[in-house]
This record gives sequence, C-alpha cells and structure tokens, in this order.
Amino acid sequence: MYEDFLKKVPLLSSMDAYERLAIADAFIKENFKKGDHVINEGEVGNVLYFVYEGTADASKKIEGHDKVVMSYKEGDYFGERALLKKEP
Repeated sequence: MYEDFLKKVPLLSSMDAYERLAIADAFIKENFKKGDHVINEGEVGNVLYFVYEGTADASKKIEGHDKVVMSYKEGDYFGERALLKKEP
C-alpha cells in the first residue's frame, strides 16, 4: 500500500524496491483532523511523519499569534530534524 507512495517522496525516490518495502512495513498510519496538533514546539521528537493524504501546516507563535511558517502537501515529511539532531 505504501510502496507506491514512497516512490513519489523525493527523499526516498532513489531507494530500491527492497529498501522501500522495509520502510513501508514500518509505517503506522495516523489520522488527524483539521486543527489537530501533530507536534508541538519544544517536545522531544522521535517520529518522522509523512503526509500521505491531505495537507498540514507548521505554525509558530509570533507576537502572540499563530503564524504559518511552512505548508506540507502529500509526499512531504517533517520531524526529521529532531531525529537527526536529537533535540526537541
């Protein structure tokens, strides 16, 4: 189910079929509704998220208001910085 999706993710497109299958087997699908928070700034991150369907926005509190600083679409990913740098 996820192997075809992974072919479309630029970060993973150069992997061979076996590598993509191994990653696909590790996927856990989570559903979020509009307005749900997937990650909150400052939390310890231990998950890499892929946008399988729909969109997501990253926002930051600036001058007391939430401001969208990044928008994600299908095939995009986030959460990698916490994994790579081992920081919130």
